[in-house]
Amino acid sequence: MNMAIQRPRNSCARAMGIANGHHGEILQGIFVDENGRRHRGLITLAFPYVQSAAWAARSATPGVEFSPMARKKAHRAAMLFLRKHLKRGEGVSVQVGSNIPMGLGLGSSTADVVAAVRACARALRCSISPTEIFEIAVQAEEASDGTMFQGKARLVAHREGRVLETFAKRLPHFGLVSFNAAPDRPVDTICFEPARYDEDEVGEFQELVRMAARAIATDDAALLGQIATRSAIINERFLPQPHFREVLEFSQCSGGLGVQVAHSGRVVGIMVASDIDVRRLKRLLGGLREIGFLPTYYPATDVAA
Repeated sequence: MNMAIQRPRNSCARAMGIANGHHGEILQGIFVDENGRRHRGLITLAFPYVQSAAWAARSATPGVEFSPMARKKAHRAAMLFLRKHLKRGEGVSVQVGSNIPMGLGLGSSTADVVAAVRACARALRCSISPTEIFEIAVQAEEASDGTMFQGKARLVAHREGRVLETFAKRLPHFGLVSFNAAPDRPVDTICFEPARYDEDEVGEFQELVRMAARAIATDDAALLGQIATRSAIINERFLPQPHFREVLEFSQCSGGLGVQVAHSGRVVGIMVASDIDVRRLKRLLGGLREIGFLPTYYPATDVAA
């Protein structure tokens, strides 16, 4: 995942937008608002180790020149923004690059979208809020992660472009042992059918989000790990991850804080204390290799949003 993002020629003369990827979610499910309405929502785990970047510049040619065209969602998002802000006869060229693999749950589409819109806004010298970017992202993607928001953690309705709850602080700090659970089986998020939770699960999600608010307010990474694990277990029946039970048991017996997954992707993480003992960390990495995974450890400073 540590791949350089290829910059376009003459990029110094262009406005630049950058957006982080994510490492799946801490919590994902259905949540009930104060009016009794139900919303599909999630708490994203930001992962700045992977990013998308976009460059935009005014052009003498009217209209929008976008590359690469294969990044259709970012193209759609740029068009949605530029239709509102680009005057007749004006032109903009946009290029997007990324080091985020697709289909793993690392937020490649949303990162492309956010980077492209940020670059376009800077090129046209327009101010745009994270909330506006979120709304555009949902229009462009159908469902978007919440990585355009920085600072305080948020529960977002990812299919509506709406923030359901803003928490007191950032997520607590913790280390992450990350691995790809199925390198040969990426997930097509467009074709992936939304989970159908039963009433008991919907009720449990309400308790889990209350627990999340408490974990964030008190910087309790261990409690956050319990929440992530329970969310992973509930969603396991909708997208089974290879050797999930083994990973869960291994995390519990090795002192991990919890297991965190991409609910529509293939990355899995074992959350660990930010001051984990080196010998324990080596045992954890070695055990995952014995199962057949290729884990990478990211310290708490690399996982923080």
